[in-house]
Amino acid sequence: SAANLTLTNYIDDRSTPSQVIASFYNAIDRKEYLRAYNYWANPATSVGAFTSFVSGYSDTVSVDLVFGQITGDPGMSQVYYTIPVILKATAKNNTHTYYAACFVVHEASPDVFGAPPIFPMSIDRGSAQPADINASDASVLATACSSYPAGIGLPTISASSNGLNIDKSNFVDNRSGPIETVSSLLNAINLKQYVRAYSYFQDPATFPGSYNPYAAG
Repeated sequence: SAANLTLTNYIDDRSTPSQVIASFYNAIDRKEYLRAYNYWANPATSVGAFTSFVSGYSDTVSVDLVFGQITGDPGMSQVYYTIPVILKATAKNNTHTYYAACFVVHEASPDVFGAPPIFPMSIDRGSAQPADINASDASVLATACSSYPAGIGLPTISASSNGLNIDKSNFVDNRSGPIETVSSLLNAINLKQYVRAYSYFQDPATFPGSYNPYAAG
């Protein structure tokens, strides 16, 4: 499914692995490169120094995404999702280039964090190779993750957003706007993920105060 990454649509959503990738490229489209850089778990190792990372996107105007079948094991506390995706890039000279990309997104379950800080879902590694612009999306996606076979045989994961349902059947970690941020806070409380709830406050040590009394409350 194609992701809507228009410049007026700010996306900062780590609720699902596909939304992490959509948020990353939304930041690239908006030239918010520091935000983009921080979607990587270890950016200095994975994509190099920040200045080099920024210069690598100097000619990029926009990137549209087409996701393939995402795989992972949602039953474990440490999950690595394998995400095939076509990157349809437009450059400043209005040329179009397609890339067959594969990302691995890591999620440590918020339940395992007993105290701050918390580490949200992030990009662990990724690769991209030029693809034939005339090839079908299906054929490009079929081999996009051939170098990352870890996801083969694991359950398929939905590429869509989780929405803003805050009850315990859902997971919301979305800072795209004020409603999304408050929904994420309430969802974390419903799931008893108090370290995650605490992380939504701008300066939690000042308000609501130290972590242990907050969680006990």
